[in-house]
Amino acid sequence: MKHQMRRKYRIESLSAATFPGALKVIREAFFQDEAVCIGTEIHKDPEAIEELLELCASAALDGVSLVAVAVASDSTEKTFLDLFEERNTRPSCLSLVHFIKDVEGRCNFFEKYHADCCLDITWLAVLREHRGRKYRIESLSAATFPGALRVIREAFCQDEAVSIGSEVNKDPAAIEELLELCADAALDGVSLVAVAVDSGDVVAVYQAECSLEIMFLATLREHRGHNLGTILCKLSIDLAKKLKEGPVANMSLTDLGPKFSHMKPREVTKIVPKICQAIWTGEATQKIGRKLGFKVEVKAMMSEFIYNGKTYADRLGDQSSFSELASIVLD
Repeated sequence: MKHQMRRKYRIESLSAATFPGALKVIREAFFQDEAVCIGTEIHKDPEAIEELLELCASAALDGVSLVAVAVASDSTEKTFLDLFEERNTRPSCLSLVHFIKDVEGRCNFFEKYHADCCLDITWLAVLREHRGRKYRIESLSAATFPGALRVIREAFCQDEAVSIGSEVNKDPAAIEELLELCADAALDGVSLVAVAVDSGDVVAVYQAECSLEIMFLATLREHRGHNLGTILCKLSIDLAKKLKEGPVANMSLTDLGPKFSHMKPREVTKIVPKICQAIWTGEATQKIGRKLGFKVEVKAMMSEFIYNGKTYADRLGDQSSFSELASIVLD
């Protein structure tokens, strides 16, 4: 059974960011439905509508206009997850993305903490074969990007709870689609990797997208057991505090290589996050959250999410498994 959610709104002064949306409201609502517009047949005359929009623009210069903005979608632009869904088709891959959007939609951190930007730790994994070795943490670069993709492919997509629940781990085409999501996140210049000192191999990765959601946090299986996930999460919080100075390490489409050359370049956000949020999908990451002082806002049972006739809990073999949506305020 589906239930319709009651939308919430906020009232704010008209700005450059909301002006295009305001014109859309005038064009599609006022000119089409208002009594005098119908009486004068403005609603049937596209040229008249465009002329009157100039009048709206002139009025906006007075600085006394207000708009109502839907809290759940305070931008007229689609999120990069929305765009990813439009570009890609693998059912298992889309099931994973729907899980993220569903769980994150259960708590509005922006409203709760009066924030306009947050850091969102979403995925964590570690490679297996690197136990007992030394590592260094560094910003993602063109040189380490291929290794970071390997971590996501071999660790996150194979072992992470939602990847198993949505059967991404069994769908090579879905894995390749998710790697494009990783590439998109890399462009924001706030990704970190853990590198094995003796070999130079990338063994763990943390990524954030343009709204500063950490979309990929992963460690190769052979490198687990060294607290790399905890270290990356802690440093990602420190990283967020430095973003007022701009991206930590700029990445370009050229740095991503020819495989991702079809992607459109985009500008990196200059907004400094006030909170860090995360989806902890397993016991290991939930322990990280507790260690770092994250507050659990929402608990979502894996049995709620169904893909291809089975729940995520069925595939995990644990009906009590759950995910946590958690947050921490950035000082």
